[in-house]
Amino acid sequence: MNEINNTSKSKQKGSKAFLEGVTLRPIKTISGIPFKLKGLALGKGASALEILVATHGTQPALPTLRSVWKGRKGGRAAPLILVVLYNDRAALCGPTGEDAPAYVDLDPGQVERICRDALDQSDRHAALRSLRDSLPAVESDLGGIRNEGFLATHELRTGVRIRSDWEYAQNKALKVISRSGHELLSGLGFQIESYDRVTSILRFGDRKVGAAIYLNRD
Repeated sequence: MNEINNTSKSKQKGSKAFLEGVTLRPIKTISGIPFKLKGLALGKGASALEILVATHGTQPALPTLRSVWKGRKGGRAAPLILVVLYNDRAALCGPTGEDAPAYVDLDPGQVERICRDALDQSDRHAALRSLRDSLPAVESDLGGIRNEGFLATHELRTGVRIRSDWEYAQNKALKVISRSGHELLSGLGFQIESYDRVTSILRFGDRKVGAAIYLNRD
């Protein structure tokens, strides 16, 4: 099986669009923090996930990321993700732990999709499960792809990038990467034929080419 989820890497220019449409609550600048704080996004439920968004002029050091994260997190139950945007790249720290995971030189688009998916979960426990599944992929050169015997991993890393239709495929993917469910499948060009309450048959023209099973988040 070759699984591609909506956290795969893509190009995203600048940081102005980061979490566009999500309410960022204002937060006072904290003494000693080198970053410019943009606001705080909250997830759902009690002790909801917090995502603190900031900007900086250069790539932050990992110890600095962890220090700022610890200063905000304190001993509270709410999981916290710190995102620092800089020079069209992103750094991330969190969401839990004495020595929270920290990453730099990340694609802002991929980080944003991870954050949006976590914010959309029903409570902090579901958000943590989402982050547990998606965060390990941020440092992978095949972020968002789990290849299980469908294609050679080497081919995914190198071969597909030299295909004549690679740029076309990238541009097509960028148009649908934020979609899900029926909207994602139709955006990829499938005709969708309902089969039962959770299953649809996917067609290209007169050919049946696959099946889609829709699962609830829980």
